[in-house]
Amino acid sequence: MSNVASKALNIPLILASTSPSRRALLTNAGIAFSSMRPHVDERAVEAPFLKTGATPVFLAGLLSRSKALDVSMRARGAFVIGGDQVMAFEESPIRNRKAACKRARISNACPVRPIT
Repeated sequence: MSNVASKALNIPLILASTSPSRRALLTNAGIAFSSMRPHVDERAVEAPFLKTGATPVFLAGLLSRSKALDVSMRARGAFVIGGDQVMAFEESPIRNRKAACKRARISNACPVRPIT
């Protein structure tokens, strides 16, 4: 649904995040929205999937959906957008860039990238 359609239908648009970078994306696009902090334990949500070898792309989507669902339960009738990113090294999710670089025995140009 476009911002125009959201306004025409009088449906509030809520970003399920208080991240400055995610807020800036919508603001810079000229989209009117409000934001709410999701109450999601990210480590608990992703833990069962990490054991099964989930990809960073899958985890970013899982966390995004979890945050959007949490906020949508508290903001009934709103159109809610969730977002997240997961750090990746050799297509595996990682928690710590320094540890990944050490594992790869690289000190400078470490090939760790965020997956959004």
